[in-house]
Amino acid sequence: MMKFAGLSFTVRAADDGSTPTAAGMGDSFYLNFDEDTVGYADKYGKEAVDSVLAMSVPFSSDYTAIWFNPAELYVASNPDEPINPNFNLSGLTQITILPAFNLRPASDPDSAPFTGSANLTLGGFYDSKRVCGHTL
Repeated sequence: MMKFAGLSFTVRAADDGSTPTAAGMGDSFYLNFDEDTVGYADKYGKEAVDSVLAMSVPFSSDYTAIWFNPAELYVASNPDEPINPNFNLSGLTQITILPAFNLRPASDPDSAPFTGSANLTLGGFYDSKRVCGHTL
């Protein structure tokens, strides 16, 4: 019998603080998992992100992902690249974790890789907050 990881996650938009009235360069989104995960690398370039996350709307022409901790993955557009204005909080932007991510809950590292989707409906690209409260 196949056992599937019991993870779930939410997707939240974050503004970099430099363009608080528009979706702009350096803006980001992050995935918050309901528990710690295993099976991930520390940092991903755009090509690697695209191999493990499917986005219903392209985010930007260039971006990088890093893990702030085992339950929080942060994806930011390159500071020189604006985000796609259609990548928004309308509820139509969906992020899907692909099996190639090989992501599993730390509480059950022998489970099958987690796959799942969540819509971007939280946070905002138009506020003056710093990214997730983290400083890079």
